Amino acid sequence: MRTPTPAQTTEVLILVGVLIALVMIAAVVLLVMRKRILGPQSEDQGSFLDDLRKARDRGEITSEEFDAMRARMIEKLRGSGSESAVALRPKKHNDATPDS
Repeated sequence: MRTPTPAQTTEVLILVGVLIALVMIAAVVLLVMRKRILGPQSEDQGSFLDDLRKARDRGEITSEEFDAMRARMIEKLRGSGSESAVALRPKKHNDATPDS
């Protein structure tokens, strides 16, 4: 078995260092991409819940409707829901219906 020369050892160390640097750069890029992809979704869902609370407080939806939509949103965030985000939107009340 041959002993590597100092030049070969240096070359291997440089290649290992470059490989480690590339892996670290790839990890940072993936983290940034993940944050950009998932970040706005989290903010949208938080603001959607705030919108639901305001609609409940204004009387546009009942507390039961609010609780049901909130439960569906939580279920969807946990990954077990099968409804689309559109299904979570509150229904608009028709102002022309009689109050009796």
